[in-house]
Amino acid sequence: MSRVERDIKKYLSRVEKSMQIEKDAARERQQRREAREQMQAERQRLRQEMTDMRHAREDDIRTARVAREEHITIVNNKYGAFWCTTVGISLEDLVYNLRHGLDQKAATRSMRLKVYDSNARKVVVHSMIDMLNLIVGEEVILHELPITNGQVRWYDGFHVSSVIYEFVRRVWNKCKLSVELEASSKANVELELSSVS
Repeated sequence: MSRVERDIKKYLSRVEKSMQIEKDAARERQQRREAREQMQAERQRLRQEMTDMRHAREDDIRTARVAREEHITIVNNKYGAFWCTTVGISLEDLVYNLRHGLDQKAATRSMRLKVYDSNARKVVVHSMIDMLNLIVGEEVILHELPITNGQVRWYDGFHVSSVIYEFVRRVWNKCKLSVELEASSKANVELELSSVS
């Protein structure tokens, strides 16, 4: 074998080796690219699973909140109906006595009302006289209040059943109108008496 043939053989061997190294490097690059794409796809799948889990948890929380609000509304409405039919029957006497400055009977002094205190986060029992004194003055007409979960904000942090508030509001306003009618009829009688004299 001649020297030229050996050199050619060496050269071809180096070229083959170089081509093999290039093929191996290209194969490794392709494998790394495929592994990277696979990892990205796996990350995307995990992100989607986490998003789905978060949405499911938010839906569960929202459903639980709605169920809790419905339960609170039902309890408030039941308590309101119970209170109006039992304790509330003495309310007209209480309001009349308050309006006319009369002494409170023991029955009306003992009227109690369960109120949710949002500052203390618990239900407390208050005297109906104290609760009325919190929100009314001599010339005040009670207005409608926004209802949330079957409750209205009576005063500051005190929340009471909307059924009870509406009942108290109607009784108070009705009594206020009757007091005004009495006062106007007295004024008319006095005016007629003074015109006759």
